Amino acid sequence: MAPQSVFIPSDLGFPLRRAALVVRFLFSVLFLVCLAGPSAHADVGVVLNESLDSSVDRITGTGHSAVYFSRICPDSPVKLRLCRSDEQGSMMSNYINIGEDQPFEWNVVSLSMYLYGVEDSRYRPVFGSYKAKHLLEERYLAKYLTAYCEGPPCTTSFKAEWREMVAATLIRSVYIFSIDTTVEQDRELIAEFNSALNKSHFNGLTRNCADFTRRVINSYFPHAVNPDYLNDFGMTSPKAVARSFTR
Repeated sequence: MAPQSVFIPSDLGFPLRRAALVVRFLFSVLFLVCLAGPSAHADVGVVLNESLDSSVDRITGTGHSAVYFSRICPDSPVKLRLCRSDEQGSMMSNYINIGEDQPFEWNVVSLSMYLYGVEDSRYRPVFGSYKAKHLLEERYLAKYLTAYCEGPPCTTSFKAEWREMVAATLIRSVYIFSIDTTVEQDRELIAEFNSALNKSHFNGLTRNCADFTRRVINSYFPHAVNPDYLNDFGMTSPKAVARSFTR
């Protein structure tokens, strides 16, 4: 089956020139509603986040890559489990500096927490702002990260990238390209990542966020995701991962 895609636009500064994307937005709402109910199948997906025009993105404009699961949920920010029937899945990502007290390679959060900063998408913010996002980050910190983020700079620095996993759509648009998985595949992924050492070895050229996504997706479907070294100057980019996966 070919991957299916969904686009979830940013809530912050939504310009009039994006009015044509309303239809896509309605589809994304339908996507979330479908996730809320029981499902006979599950998905894994490549997540492509809009560039924030900061750090290296000012030069490359590549955005950020993450992984979506519909049947895998967070047992904690650093442990995985199968979702319950009332849960909507999760997002897993790695960064150059997650910013927690230990140098974790990856964190995982619930889907609604990643997109909107709340546990239930019905209560997502109507409008986005940086102030609202910061309040949602502090709420997530107090509720979920106390064991991993006990003091500065984790609790105070705006450069701690665990913050990017809370209410992402308040500041950037998100694209998700997904494909069906089996429960056996999901169980194998959970066992592999729960038993492996979760320690960061981030490298912008050879072990970046797109390389992490490639590793996860290819563990399900070998060779489904590939870099474009020629056009990306020898590195794996988020856009190349999404493009090769959809093909």
